[in-house]
Amino acid sequence: MRKSSLIILLVSLVIGFLMVLAIIPSSTSVNYGARGSAFIKPATFVRSLRQQAYCTIRYEPKSGQPGTIVLWQDAFDGPTMLLPAKNTNILLCLYDFDIDYRLLRIDTSKSFTPLLTSNDLSRILFKCDWLIGDGTTSDWQEVLTYLHEVPHRVIVHKSVPIPLRFNVTPESILKRLANQGIKLDTNY
Repeated sequence: MRKSSLIILLVSLVIGFLMVLAIIPSSTSVNYGARGSAFIKPATFVRSLRQQAYCTIRYEPKSGQPGTIVLWQDAFDGPTMLLPAKNTNILLCLYDFDIDYRLLRIDTSKSFTPLLTSNDLSRILFKCDWLIGDGTTSDWQEVLTYLHEVPHRVIVHKSVPIPLRFNVTPESILKRLANQGIKLDTNY
């Protein structure tokens, strides 16, 4: 085989491999120990380039009813991290929304209440079995405390596998949050 034929074959194999990766969804299961577990299935890269792409999160608390949350996701925006709050009924979702992070507070002990169309959350929420709203100041402090304490390898394992967000570290999240004016209150 000539050198040029070998190079063409190698390039073709690499392109084929990348195309397969672009259409196969990458999902992850996250175990939260005594709190429960989540199965997170983001849209494939190709699907995330189209309108109405979404990420499905199936959360099964150790106590309480399991349920599903479906959030809008594209190649750059979508859920970044899921974290059970200290209050066992609350699930916190850090959501990458354009240039800012949002914190979603999901109360798994209460049923979903329809959102007003004027609520920004209605633009990104497709479905939720529980009560959902924006995180409180104490919720933000809990997430910030977690990010200050968590090792990099843990955040990679518990992050939502979204295309083009391969460099999510606690430090990078904290830096963006600081740019938003969200910082850890040492009196918390």
